[in-house]
Amino acid sequence: MTLLLAVLAIAYVGSMLMQGRALRGVGLPSGTEWVLLGFALGSHALAVVDRDLLAAFEPVAAVAIGWQAFALGARFGRPREERTETRSLVFGIVFSVLACSLVTACTWLALTLIPTLELLERMLISIGAGLVSSELTRHAVTWVVERYAARGPLASFVTGVSEGSAIVPLLGCAVPFALVAPPIEVAVPVWGFALMSLGLGVVLALMCAALISLEASGPRTWGVLLGAALLGTGISFRFGISPLAALFTLGLSLAALSKKSAELHAMLARTEHPVRLPILLLCGAHINLYVDQRFALVIAAAVVARIVAASMLAWPIGRASGSTKHETHSLIRSLLPTGAITMTIGLSFALRFPERVGAVVLLTAAAQTIFGELFGPLALRRALDSAGELPADSIPPPGPPPRRSRESVHGDRESSYVEGT
Repeated sequence: MTLLLAVLAIAYVGSMLMQGRALRGVGLPSGTEWVLLGFALGSHALAVVDRDLLAAFEPVAAVAIGWQAFALGARFGRPREERTETRSLVFGIVFSVLACSLVTACTWLALTLIPTLELLERMLISIGAGLVSSELTRHAVTWVVERYAARGPLASFVTGVSEGSAIVPLLGCAVPFALVAPPIEVAVPVWGFALMSLGLGVVLALMCAALISLEASGPRTWGVLLGAALLGTGISFRFGISPLAALFTLGLSLAALSKKSAELHAMLARTEHPVRLPILLLCGAHINLYVDQRFALVIAAAVVARIVAASMLAWPIGRASGSTKHETHSLIRSLLPTGAITMTIGLSFALRFPERVGAVVLLTAAAQTIFGELFGPLALRRALDSAGELPADSIPPPGPPPRRSRESVHGDRESSYVEGT
């Protein structure tokens, strides 16, 4: 994995240097370099960060995970300060549901090769693999669109699809967390725990909306937001429910209930990137390669099922955005990238299920992110180029610039001399 990530980083840096173009942002679209750094510092590489230190950082990781979900919910459907087309959001939800279902079914079948697994472990691994395989990261799409200044229906539609795909894995985390017995004994059925995470977010959103409407200053608003996020994260981990589902519901409900939704969106958007980087770093540090080798087939089945889901929906998405058949082939690979949401879900599984369940789900998340990073951004650029949505000066012609011969240079000099005379 380290070698693959290193080669990936070198390939991207080399391509940027060869094209003679600087990035508008720093790093890879999905933040894979931070996962690489965390893995290098972890106990399976340089051992700078051991397991005891990671255990001490679990409360910090829990707060970061909750805040990331809170920010994602507050800005859902607004990637660039404007509303996203409803049709593209629906396509994103359909794509996410299809990918999650296919991956869950394929990994469930692949897990039959490991008869020592208990039924609950098999369920958790298959559901977790489906959740971490159902995101189309908006960071990869935004990275390509902004870097090449793409404008057009296909760029806007794919951006909306990436936005819509986030709601299914984040809310779906409520199901596997409810299947395991909570840390404290509460007489609540499984479906009750699944609904508890969503209800907790709604109740906290009602309280926040009421308090924010009474506050006029920014610092007091920050206090309300921080208090709600910390309270929701603490209750979630205390009862064993999913903090991702609870805090995402909090942000989603608060944006719908509060009259200051635009202001809250601007406030929380500034915190999303600084919080995301430590999460990716901790994801790399928690990666455990010492699992049963038979789980490699399970991870491979998840990657293949994701490709099948992208192939099934590439044509409808291309037709809905007005793309041609040639662009649809590139659009299949454009639907492969995953990113921060995928790795965050993998980290939440690693914290809640510290045995092989969390290890396999986190490895599946890393595999999907790496595989999508290899093929997704380049394929999306080709699709946008075929659709004519890239400016003419955004992509240099292939190969080095042609060199003129000495005769042509000499001829140009003679012609200029005659004109001057």
